[in-house]
Amino acid sequence: MPASARTTDTGVGTGGPRPGLPRPGAALALPAVFLIVEGRDPDALMPLRLLRSRDLGTGMTVAFLFMATLGTLPYFLTVYFQGVHGYSALRTGFAFLVPMGGGLLGSLLGGRSATRFGVRSTLLVSLTVSAIGVVATGLGMSAGASYLDLVPGLVVFGLGQGVVYTTMFAAAATGVPGHEQGIASGMASTGRQIGGAMGLAVLVAIANSGTDGRTGEALRAAIAHGLRTAVFAAAVGAGVAVLVALNFRRAGREAEDPVAPRSVTP
Repeated sequence: MPASARTTDTGVGTGGPRPGLPRPGAALALPAVFLIVEGRDPDALMPLRLLRSRDLGTGMTVAFLFMATLGTLPYFLTVYFQGVHGYSALRTGFAFLVPMGGGLLGSLLGGRSATRFGVRSTLLVSLTVSAIGVVATGLGMSAGASYLDLVPGLVVFGLGQGVVYTTMFAAAATGVPGHEQGIASGMASTGRQIGGAMGLAVLVAIANSGTDGRTGEALRAAIAHGLRTAVFAAAVGAGVAVLVALNFRRAGREAEDPVAPRSVTP
């Protein structure tokens, strides 16, 4: 549960710019420098040849979209519980028991489902279920709604998300040589972290779009509406993730990708 989630006197916020943070130009230049260095280093920390793997490239994109959309829901729920309905921190924590319980159950089912039905099929179904759960959660969000209105969506979302998290990294590492599985997982995790930062920034802007100039009950209603809109936007993004996940190779077509370094025969 994000500790930084809060509402301001103008809407939803994570805090304004702070002195000492890098400018956007520097933030864009640093990854470019990293890629140049990695491309020239024969013993690179992140071998760029791994990006030729169809499954790894797809997995990084899915991880990015997952965190940019589904991964932001706990933040918006925290703001909804505390900013719209006045929950205390303790009550908010208890409110998260339902989706967290669903996520735990989903993570337990994920491995079994992947073994029985295949990683690709399991991931596609779980992403779809998660998106449906997000839509159902959004439908239950309003200034006059109760917690029970959210429960069906939270249960479905939690189950789907738990399975996604279990299978997403396995799908990304398919076809990568065994000694580089850790690197592949780290690359997918990097995509997930970047997605979380970028997705939250965009969705917070959407949530705040209708709160200017409002106060009191009008602001409370506007925040609830903005949060609901942001959650629906996250569901659309999750739908895009489903489409991207279709690019994973089907079971039985696991011819190894050309990611291994070439060796020179004397």
